[in-house]
Amino acid sequence: MYRILIVDDLPIIVDGIVSLLRRQLKDEVELYKAYSAYKALDLMNRTNMDIVLSDIKMPGMEGIELLGEIRTSWPSCKVIFLTSYEDFGYAKNALSGGGFDYILKTESDDMIVQAVQKAMAKLESENETSRMLELAEQQTKRAGSVLRQALLREVVLGELALSTEEMRKKFREAQLGLSVEQPVCLLLGRIDAWEGIALSERRTSMEAMQAMVEEHFAGVVELTSFTYDESNLLWLFPLCEDMPSVGVERESLERIQQTCRASLRLPVSFLITQSPVNWPEVPKAFAALQFLLLGQEEMCREVDLTDTMTSVTTGSEVDWDQSKLHSQKLKKIELLGHYLERGEREQFDKLFSEIMSDAAGGSRKGFRKLEVYHALAAVFLSYLNVHPHDVNKLAQYGLEMLTHVDSGRSWEEIEEYFAGLAQLLLQCAETSESDDGHDIVRWINQYIDTHLMDDLSLSRLAELVHLNPSYLSRLYKYSSGIGISDYITLARINKSKELLLNSSHKIYEIAEMVGYQSRLSFIRFFKKHVHVTPQEYRGRKAVQG
Repeated sequence: MYRILIVDDLPIIVDGIVSLLRRQLKDEVELYKAYSAYKALDLMNRTNMDIVLSDIKMPGMEGIELLGEIRTSWPSCKVIFLTSYEDFGYAKNALSGGGFDYILKTESDDMIVQAVQKAMAKLESENETSRMLELAEQQTKRAGSVLRQALLREVVLGELALSTEEMRKKFREAQLGLSVEQPVCLLLGRIDAWEGIALSERRTSMEAMQAMVEEHFAGVVELTSFTYDESNLLWLFPLCEDMPSVGVERESLERIQQTCRASLRLPVSFLITQSPVNWPEVPKAFAALQFLLLGQEEMCREVDLTDTMTSVTTGSEVDWDQSKLHSQKLKKIELLGHYLERGEREQFDKLFSEIMSDAAGGSRKGFRKLEVYHALAAVFLSYLNVHPHDVNKLAQYGLEMLTHVDSGRSWEEIEEYFAGLAQLLLQCAETSESDDGHDIVRWINQYIDTHLMDDLSLSRLAELVHLNPSYLSRLYKYSSGIGISDYITLARINKSKELLLNSSHKIYEIAEMVGYQSRLSFIRFFKKHVHVTPQEYRGRKAVQG
């Protein structure tokens, strides 16, 4: 809706134009009156106007002066002059001062309406242009932000090997605001758990945590940050010589944690380098921070450490004998997948209990437990990828822990989760095979019998019944006692015998009808299983007849 102000020292003219526009434009406009230029300006100071229809000759302040005031304070407002015939030349010249249009007072009502509609169309066009320019500016800013994020990610993760000069150029092009000559400190922040936070709200929560950290350090250091996964943020900042501690003592991080817990209902951990790091060493420093944070006992929450507050190292102090032993234990997890696949419940339960007991008692660091956690999740995800099950039952159990570590759970809760999921999968497999196996086998057999000339590969048959090939093969053999390929061979032999004894089709025609393009291949196949050639088998009928 457009606001239109009618200005004239003759009320009858003002009231007449208001009545005309209200009748012709109805809900498109909001109409205002003023009987002098002074009253018009007073009204415009209180209410923003889109279009002004003003008499060009008025006592006190004339229309031309009013135009000057409007152009100064409200440059987007469109001014249309109402003029008499003798002032026609005067009004025309006034357009060069910024007026939008002029109308003779003797013009018809249609001309007045058309002039107003023309001004409305111009405003709409300008608004659209303004919106497009604003959108383009936002996109440019976003593109610049994406470029900076991508560059930081590549540098910090060590994916981009650049010389100092090349890095300086990249930083300048991305307007990064960091100097390659100045060492930086790294602050790693992690949201430890997402209890009660929907997926759609997590990005907002991450942005809120980011804002809290940056507000805390506002005026102290200039932080540059990027998100490297759904729960982790990294900030980089230069360490000034006159600010050796930059206010990042443990108490500062604890205050941020308390704010996040109170405002966002989120547990947050932090890890920071107290000493500045030269840019070539940033990837190593980042990897070390990740290792230290992941390596906390029980994958604990709300950690706030510096890299000098722990003895964990990544070099010669690693216990390689223990690592080798742990690696052997991880191989046992792969065997769990074998037991799960074969439905061997007793063997699965025994090995699973052994693995979880070793992980709970033998690893002093949460990093080792995290490794076991992911290995178990990989086994179950691989199984689910191969075997279809009752989706509703599995969804109710909750599969999100297979793709996202819930660091708020104890090791006992994690063991209970995986054990429960295993029992549910084994139960679903038994029920599915018992109820559906025979129906699928009957359908497959019927399809094979009537489509011997077509593609009968395992992948094609699995596609037809919407099952994974490996699962279909196991289900078919479990339900029928023979393999799919064995049944296909039997069906081709039986059909070949039928055609040889009860039809006049030539040998090469029968070969094609049972799925062989080559006559010789068919003869070899037939003789292998019937121990005579097709011609000899057909000849027996003639002898018997």
